[in-house]
Amino acid sequence: SLGCPGCPRKGGALKRTRDGEWGGWAHVVCTLFLPETGFLEPEALDRADGFGLIDPARKRLRCHLCPEAADRRVGAKIQCAHGRCLKAFHPTCGMARGLAMRITEGGNVGYCERHTPREFA
Repeated sequence: SLGCPGCPRKGGALKRTRDGEWGGWAHVVCTLFLPETGFLEPEALDRADGFGLIDPARKRLRCHLCPEAADRRVGAKIQCAHGRCLKAFHPTCGMARGLAMRITEGGNVGYCERHTPREFA
């Protein structure tokens, strides 16, 4: 099945990437939540872009939700939006685990299990 340049998960809600780059497909959730990425056609959530701009430090983080140890460093991760929390996770892992992940005008955010704001619980 199809993969994503942002994470180790296969299949799921994928959209085309710009000009077929990075394997041709990317998860909608990875594209929306990785700060360097976005859609060239946002109304259609199509033509994912920006995966080449991902900060190398984001790729070095370890996903604390990945079931397979080998996958924890693959792709790019986001960090919990609560203060100085350092918990990191792939956007797809956060969605699969049911973490609070919200699209906001100030930027899209995700929270670890411990720091989920009450209004999201």
